[in-house]
Amino acid sequence: MSDPLLSTLMTRAHALVWSLDADGVIQAASESHRPLLGRAPAELVGIRLTTLLTTDPRPLLQAIPRAAGGEQIELRTSVQDALGQGHPFTISLCPGTTDDVAVIALAWPDAPDTDLARLRRALREKDSLLQEVRHRVNNNLTLMSGLLLLQTTDLADDAARTALASAQRRLDAMALTHRLLYTVDDLSEVELGGYLRALVNNLHAALNPPGRHISVEFDTEPVAVSLQRAVPCALILNELITNVFKHAFRERDGTIRIRCRRKEGDTLALEVHDDGPGLPEGFSLSPRRSLGTRLIRMLAEQLDADLAFGTSEMGGAKFSLEFDIHRP
Repeated sequence: MSDPLLSTLMTRAHALVWSLDADGVIQAASESHRPLLGRAPAELVGIRLTTLLTTDPRPLLQAIPRAAGGEQIELRTSVQDALGQGHPFTISLCPGTTDDVAVIALAWPDAPDTDLARLRRALREKDSLLQEVRHRVNNNLTLMSGLLLLQTTDLADDAARTALASAQRRLDAMALTHRLLYTVDDLSEVELGGYLRALVNNLHAALNPPGRHISVEFDTEPVAVSLQRAVPCALILNELITNVFKHAFRERDGTIRIRCRRKEGDTLALEVHDDGPGLPEGFSLSPRRSLGTRLIRMLAEQLDADLAFGTSEMGGAKFSLEFDIHRP
């Protein structure tokens, strides 16, 4: 063998190396056949490389003349050992360096399907399944919301229409969670600041009376919380914002301020302010007041949150909620 580089590859390479003539017949084989395949290099000389494959040989047969013509080609195949068992290899073909060597072929064993690889594949499958579940849940919630909307248009009773509209907004708040999860990589957490902003903007578009100017200010920072804590928090905010539109700005313009900030440790503080007339004397969050009030109390207990109300820095009403973002 006249090429020093090829000679070095044949004796020292950890990959399989073959020198081939134009018909794909092996002219020389590397010493690495002994440890990798249990075969002596000398027994391979004079046979076609395709006879060592356990897969369809046609891709290799088609690649050999192209490689001899100057192309560099890579393909995956399976090479059999001395016992006839196939092993996955990636073969790289490049032009030969002498008149009698048309093609040089190098083959690296493919990485085994290790436990880590299987775990990664299982994780990808799980994420794909979760995305599909979130998508279906969102579709179902949106469908129910649409049905409630259709039912509302057929009702003449104002109280019934109001009740169905409130139920529809609660469904929309839950559906929004799943729509947001469908757009992110991490399905276990929601960025609460952006989530609440999107929720309030939706409520503003639905509740802002025509011809009136009710603005919303946001003072939020990015905070990641679990889905189990994001949904109750969003439903509480849904009730509070609905009440602001219903009571604080019944016949006037005004401003709502949403504040969501992390305090000491893992405590999150959510506040809703308005510049309306403020809370009536003797106000309380008694469960006898309304379904919305009962929901706020129940969801606050679910979060193990401290719920308070009083006078806002803006002169109107203030409601605040504090809870641990990591508590299960």
